[in-house]
Amino acid sequence: MENFQLDERLKKVAELIPSSASWGDIGTDHGYLLIELVKRGKVQKAIGCDLRENPLALARKNVRWSGLGKEIELRLGDGLTPLKPYEVNGVSLCGMGGGTIQKILLDNPEVWNSLEYLLCQPQSDSGELRKFLADSGWKLIEEVWVESQGRLYELFLAEKGLMKRPEKEIIWELGPLAFEKKDPLIAKRIAEILVSVTQILMGLEKAVKSEENEQKKQFWQQKKSELEEVRQWL
Repeated sequence: MENFQLDERLKKVAELIPSSASWGDIGTDHGYLLIELVKRGKVQKAIGCDLRENPLALARKNVRWSGLGKEIELRLGDGLTPLKPYEVNGVSLCGMGGGTIQKILLDNPEVWNSLEYLLCQPQSDSGELRKFLADSGWKLIEEVWVESQGRLYELFLAEKGLMKRPEKEIIWELGPLAFEKKDPLIAKRIAEILVSVTQILMGLEKAVKSEENEQKKQFWQQKKSELEEVRQWL
C-alpha cells in the first residue's frame, strides 16, 4: 500500500476534483482515490461509500496503512444513502454506467440537491447522463478524455447552473466541452464508435427484412453520418 500508484484514469479524476472541505467517493473500492486527495491536501475530510463489504474491508486496511484514519471515513451502503445532506461538498461517481449514476442521484434527492459538485466517469450511456444533468439544472465545467491501459475513459465535473446545448445530438456522447477544446482523444473515440456502428449495419444488412430492422438501420446510418460529419470539425 505504501507505494500504491493511481492509474492514469484515477490520476485525472484526482486532478479534476476541486479543493474542498469534504468529499464523498461512491463505489470507493480500494480507497486509493480518497487517500490521494487527502495526501495532496485537496480535501480535508473524505467519506468513501461502497455497496459491498469486501472492497470496503480492503479500503479500511489501506486507509489504516496510510495513517489517514482521522481524515477518511468509510461507510457501507448503496449510492448516496450513507451520506447526509450537506455532509460533503461533492461526490465522485466513477466506473459505473450512466444509468446507474442517474439512479443513484434520483434515489437520494436530498443529498444530491445539497451537493456543489459531481465528478462523473461513466462507463456507458454518457450522452444520456449529460442530458439528464442538463435537464436537472446542472452544467459541465470541466471535461476530459484519458487513455489508461489501452482503454479510453471520459470524465467530467459538473456544478449547478444552465448548460448550453450542443449543436449536434452526437456531441452529447462525445462531450460538449471536450469537443469544443478539440480534445485529441475524441478523434480516436469517434473511430472506435464508427467501427462498432459499421459492424452493426453489416449485421442488419444480413438480417431478415422487417420494418423494425429497417428502422434500426436508419438510426445507425444517421449516427454514422453524424459521426463522420463532426469528425471533420476536429
